[in-house]
Amino acid sequence: MSGINEASKAPDWIIDLSRPVRQPMRDSRLDDARAALIQLQDQLSPLDTAAKRVEAVLRDCAEIGMTSDEIADQISLSMEVVKRVLNGGSLLGLDYD
Repeated sequence: MSGINEASKAPDWIIDLSRPVRQPMRDSRLDDARAALIQLQDQLSPLDTAAKRVEAVLRDCAEIGMTSDEIADQISLSMEVVKRVLNGGSLLGLDYD
């Protein structure tokens, strides 16, 4: 449907100009959050790199035949975390998409 009334060739919808125009919103908390995010970015990249290295080692160990119990015991991680990584998830429980 085109939004045009074929009989009159005029739009079949009306723009209501009686309502106030929405003004852009601001929230000062976002300014603080932005500053915190800028500070965190320097820390996040190395953390992400290190986590991916650990994930690769866990998966390599599983590939060579270590059980998830053996991996969890040796690296001192919970079984939940080890299983999540071995099932394709991330060490930190985050999606990398």
